[in-house]
Amino acid sequence: MLVIMYGQMVSTSVAREKDNRTMEILITSTKPDALIVGKVLANGVAGLLQFMFILSVALLGYFLNKPNFPEVVNTMLFGSLSWDSIVVFLVFTALGYLMYLFVYASLGSLVSKLEDVGSSVSIITVLFVVAYMIGILGLNDPTSLMLKVASYFPFTAILSMPIRYFLTEVSVIELTISLILMAVTTWFLAIFSIRIYRLGSLSYGNKMSFVKAVKAVLNRD
Repeated sequence: MLVIMYGQMVSTSVAREKDNRTMEILITSTKPDALIVGKVLANGVAGLLQFMFILSVALLGYFLNKPNFPEVVNTMLFGSLSWDSIVVFLVFTALGYLMYLFVYASLGSLVSKLEDVGSSVSIITVLFVVAYMIGILGLNDPTSLMLKVASYFPFTAILSMPIRYFLTEVSVIELTISLILMAVTTWFLAIFSIRIYRLGSLSYGNKMSFVKAVKAVLNRD
């Protein structure tokens, strides 16, 4: 929900500025790089703060009512939770969240009308839903080959690697490789998204497909 909701918010914000021509004014005084990075970081921080607030309220409610819960509930929620598991979850969530937000922002810059945002971002939304489904299936079989492979693919590692770490034995080397792959991919997509944003920021008319935008950026390079 965090990724999809705030990803849609970033892409809609970019598309709205194109729709009402605000982007033309902003670009005259601000670099496109600063605009897209500012939007991604602002929405990203807002999403994380909201997530932390909801989590804090949930934890407060739990501890206030802890004596009333059956012991099986307490064991299920915090019986096997460790600090290293929390760190792994937060690191992969933050990196994956940032990676998806950059892609959402670049896709939002390829449309000129707000009603086209949904179809433009559908490709990345479907990809995240696939990552979610792999994670759900991995909860039932955490040692499956599908979950192992998905834990190294950056777009699915956001969910797959924490699930593997929670339920199975994952070596430090495996964790490091997955983390490096996700960090490098996030960096690459951030740079690539900035270039797509530059291309789409002043491109009006028919919606440009993501494939055409990628080809245009590569040809320009």
